[in-house]
Amino acid sequence: MTLWSGCPVVVTGLQRVWEGIMEDIDDNGALILRLPDNSTKTFYSGEVSLRPIQTNSSGDGSCK
Repeated sequence: MTLWSGCPVVVTGLQRVWEGIMEDIDDNGALILRLPDNSTKTFYSGEVSLRPIQTNSSGDGSCK
């Protein structure tokens, strides 16, 4: 479990953007993202930027 597990996030790659719920980081260090259709996408490597989608009113960017 990571700090952002369960949080809505945006993952930006070189040619595509994915929105979903941050599930976890697996034993190999891959990022697991739960997509809106309930499937998962695993990011093993490459240039990605992970950003939280703010869901609280504190303005600190956290979802919890």
